Order: sequence, then structure tokens, then C-alpha cells
Amino acid sequence: MNKLHVAMPKARDSKLRPAAVPDSVESRKQKIEERKARLAGNGEDAMEEDEEEVMKTEKDLMLENGGAGVYSCDFTKHWQLADPSWRSDIVPEIMDGKNIADFVDPAIEEMLAELEAEEEQLLQEQAEGAMEDEDDEELDSDEAEAVADIKEYKGKTVAKARVDEQRTKPVLPKKNQRHTLAEFKEHLASMGITQDVESVVDRVRARSRSRTKTRGEKRGRSETPDRSRSRGRSATPSRHAQGLTSEKSPGLVADGLKRMKKAQKNIIKKAISESDRTYGDKKPKWQFTGKMDVRKTRNKR
Repeated sequence: MNKLHVAMPKARDSKLRPAAVPDSVESRKQKIEERKARLAGNGEDAMEEDEEEVMKTEKDLMLENGGAGVYSCDFTKHWQLADPSWRSDIVPEIMDGKNIADFVDPAIEEMLAELEAEEEQLLQEQAEGAMEDEDDEELDSDEAEAVADIKEYKGKTVAKARVDEQRTKPVLPKKNQRHTLAEFKEHLASMGITQDVESVVDRVRARSRSRTKTRGEKRGRSETPDRSRSRGRSATPSRHAQGLTSEKSPGLVADGLKRMKKAQKNIIKKAISESDRTYGDKKPKWQFTGKMDVRKTRNKR
């Protein structure tokens, strides 16, 4: 006992604190005792008549329904619901496109009633507003015609945009685009200019000619040069022919190109980096060829 510590609790008061046994356990024990006494007094013949249901454990149910790995325990059998038949109902996660978890709220009924009342009020207000606006929605003939024109213009614009999206050919810039005289006159007609069209065309032509003349003067070409006397520029020889031509050694160019390609090959061979995934020889032959004699181990010391 000198090596152990034995605790001797002392009572802090005179109050008794016995073990708390539930009443259901006591009543079940009492029923079992009464059944045993009844069976002992009536004999074995009365066992079937007085057969009483004995509570089965989950292990008993498992053995009766296929054993381990086959039987699945019912976790809903002890649920306390208003209607016991609800225990076997499948609780969906999504119902009518809505998440069930969003509606788990103690005051869901009150909130739903408020929402329904608000919805009815909004519908009533919309109906009243529609009745008031029915008189204002009637359009005159001019307004209806304007609306039709707007819709037609909108449809044409949308169709043109869709065609432009599907276009795969390159579009020329405006400065490089060429237009005909008929297109220009049609443009003037769309703008409402129908009188003195020829004078407008002459004015535009005169402006373009003056602009071309001004550009020529700025560049120092006030007069148009005679193209018939101009001579075409000769083709410039390549750099290899410019620096490596010689009458005594005509093959100098070919020799230089050959040397250049050879030098490039050597550079490419040496340009090896970590990203090339090259694996060196893991077992060099000079390290793994032959056998070592036992008497030569002194050299390793």
C-alpha cells in the first residue's frame, strides 16, 4: 500500500444520491418478472398462448435480413413526428426548382402568408394601372406610321450587323475605297439634294484636283515627270554576292555558306538546357565493367 494511493471520499452532506433509473426500465423489468412467474405457474403448454413480443436489437435484425454488408439500419424508426407514417417519406433536396433547405424556418408559414398578401396587392395595383393606361395606348395614324418606320430601320440595322459579323474578307480602309459617280449621286439623293447635282460633282472634282496639286508642290514635284524617259531601278544583289564576289575565286560564296551552316549545326548541338529532358548515362561503362579483386580493396582504404 505504500506504493498505491487509495482515495477515500468523504460525504460532504447527509443527502442521499442513489442511482437514477428511468421508469421505463423499471416497468420493463417488472413485466419480465411477471411473465417468468406466469410461465412457471402455467407450464410449458401455455408458453405459446402467453407469448409476448420481445424487443429485438439491431444485431438480431441484421442477422435476420442478410447479415453484415446486406442489412441497412433504418435511422428514421425513432423519429418523433406528428404522423408516424411520415417516417418513410423521402425528403427531397430540390422541389419545384427550389432548394428545400431555404424554406426550413420556424416562421415560414407567417412569411409565406405575408408574401402572398404582398403579391396579391401588387397584382391588383398592376391591373388598376393597366386599366388607366388603356386609353393612352391608342396611337394616331402618323404615330403608327412612325413606329412602323422605326421598327423597319431597326430590323435592317440588325440584319446588316449580323451580315458584318459573318464577313470573312478583309475590309478596305475608307481612303482606299473607290466609289462610282452613280453611287455619289445616289448618296446625294438620299440626303435630299436633287437640284444642281452636276455642279456639286464638279465642285468635288475641283477640290480633289487642287488637293493633289498641293501635295505635288510640297514634295517638290510641281510638274509631272515624263514617265516615258524614266528608267526602272535595277535589282539589288544579295549581300553574299556583294561582299564575296571575285573573278579568281568564283566558289567563294558557296564555300562561305557551307561554313556558316556548319557553324550553326555546332551551336544547335551545344544549346542544351534543362527543358530538353536529356538523361545522361546512369551506368557509365568504365565504372561497371569487370570485377574487382579482393586483394585490391586496400586501395579503397
